[in-house]
Amino acid sequence: MKRLVCLICGCLLVVSAMAQTSSLCISTDKTTSLVFPFSVRHVDRGTKDILVQQVKEADNILLVKASAKNFSETNLSVVTEDGSVYTFVINYEEKPAIWVYKLPENKKATMATYANGILDNQRTLKGVRQ
Repeated sequence: MKRLVCLICGCLLVVSAMAQTSSLCISTDKTTSLVFPFSVRHVDRGTKDILVQQVKEADNILLVKASAKNFSETNLSVVTEDGSVYTFVINYEEKPAIWVYKLPENKKATMATYANGILDNQRTLKGVRQ
C-alpha cells in the first residue's frame, strides 16, 4: 500500500513539474504578452536575445520580444507575488501563431501535501493487514 501511495505521489509530482514549463515562440516584429494571475516580482532572461518589459499599469503583464532574428533556443523564468515560478523555453519564429498567453495559477502541491491527503482519509477496506 505504501508503495502504491509513493508511486501515485511521484507520478503527480512529475506531471505538475511538466505542466509548469511552457514553450513560447517570439519574433522581432510582434510583441508577445504574458498575463499572469499575480503580480510579477522577478524576471530572468536566458540571454540578451530576448527583450522583456513589465507593463507599468498592470504589474501582472510581461511583454516579450526578440532582439535578433534566428537566435538559439533560450529560456525565461518569472517569479510572481504568490511565490510561483513560471519557466518558458523561448524559440524564434518569424510569424508566431499566438501573441497573448493567459497563464493559470500554479498549484503549490508538494509530495507531503499529497501524502497527507491520502493518509488522512478514513480506511475504506477492512480486514486487510500488513
